[in-house]
Amino acid sequence: MSNLRFAIFLLLAATVRAADTDCPSLNDADNLSQTQLIERLTHGCRYDRLERPVSYTESNGARLPIDVYVRAYIYFMQNLEAHDLQFKIHVLLQLRYLDPRLTFRKVAPKRRQPILGEKQLRDTLWMPHIFLANERDSSLLGKLSSNKSSVLMKRIY
Repeated sequence: MSNLRFAIFLLLAATVRAADTDCPSLNDADNLSQTQLIERLTHGCRYDRLERPVSYTESNGARLPIDVYVRAYIYFMQNLEAHDLQFKIHVLLQLRYLDPRLTFRKVAPKRRQPILGEKQLRDTLWMPHIFLANERDSSLLGKLSSNKSSVLMKRIY
């Protein structure tokens, strides 16, 4: 039985070692297409979309949560219903934040254009969760809103 455990241990150790060397290189990133660059930056060995990005202070290196800036444009506001204190609002929310894990200036210094994308890029990256207190329901362009459909376009510098 101990030989079987040892064999399983060796197999798991080899799998972990193979996963460590499976990380794609960022060498010559200036010559990669936008899709290739974002695939390499967001590979599982470098990036976890479920982990919130952090920033570090220069003075003591303490971990700080990133700042997320929100801009809201109110397009329409329907009258307040006095009996149940409800109203309808059409609003555009723009979120701006810096995820330091996606910075590519050091590996691709000649690349000047930001990386633009929509659904595929959005599904690859971490996104802040939008929470509206006391919300009855919400929709996005006529569709029910979910965490995956809360942003239409991403831009990476």
